[in-house]
This record gives sequence, C-alpha cells and structure tokens, in this order.
Amino acid sequence: VPVTTMPEFDIALGKLEVETPGASIGYRLNDGPWLLYSGSVKVESGDRLTVKAVRYGWQEREAREYLVP
Repeated sequence: VPVTTMPEFDIALGKLEVETPGASIGYRLNDGPWLLYSGSVKVESGDRLTVKAVRYGWQEREAREYLVP
C-alpha cells in the first residue's frame, strides 16, 4: 500500500502543499478541530499547526507539527 507524502508548510504564505497526487490535506491550529485545507492558513507567533495528508486507498503518514516562531 503506498504511503502519502508529508505536507509542507510555507509559513510566510500560509500555504500547504503535498506531492501525493489526489491527496487531501487536513490541519488543525493549536487544539482546534481538524479542518480540510482549502486556502491559506493564517497563523501567529506561538501557534502550533498540525498537518497530515490523506488519500483513499493509501496509508496515512504520521501528522507533522509546525511551531510558528
């Protein structure tokens, strides 16, 4: 079973990207609910952004956490 790639986060643009074709990106800010990524994510200094990529039929990779400086 293929494994999704890890999403990358561009803090300056608030942009999430994943190389796995057809994958969706889920994220949550601090301790908030999981959301489906559909546009830029606004973060502030001290925020914690947790992300993961999901594609049906593929194995999920562990979530990655970004701490905003």
